[in-house]
Amino acid sequence: MAAGRGGAASLGRIELGFVMARGTIALDAETEQAAFNAVRELEPKVKPKTLQELVFEHRADINVALKNHCTYEEIADCLKQFRIEISAATLKRYHRSSGTKAKAKKAMKQEGVKPSERLTRSKTEKSASLADEFSSY
Repeated sequence: MAAGRGGAASLGRIELGFVMARGTIALDAETEQAAFNAVRELEPKVKPKTLQELVFEHRADINVALKNHCTYEEIADCLKQFRIEISAATLKRYHRSSGTKAKAKKAMKQEGVKPSERLTRSKTEKSASLADEFSSY
């Protein structure tokens, strides 16, 4: 099906050109258009959620179970019945971090602020408030 470097291959009725030199390709306009029409028609894929994202999204449900005196082990066993394979230790770690780092990260993402900008802004605001405080002495 494929010819050597610089050759062409036939895919159905479309002649495809292969890379002739690094970064260049010999394609006619019709082939190029057909190729990128096919790219545009690709179905979007749903990104599967990570276990950490699941725990973060359902932390309120986990909190209720814990308040009802369920253990992380019992919660993890319950989730395994629904093919959510997570150990009690991992569940506990993700759940405990869901109220801190994950919450802050989600808030920054919603605000559209990069973590480095947020840190810089916080330092600047702290410096300004300290300057105001010491200027009154």
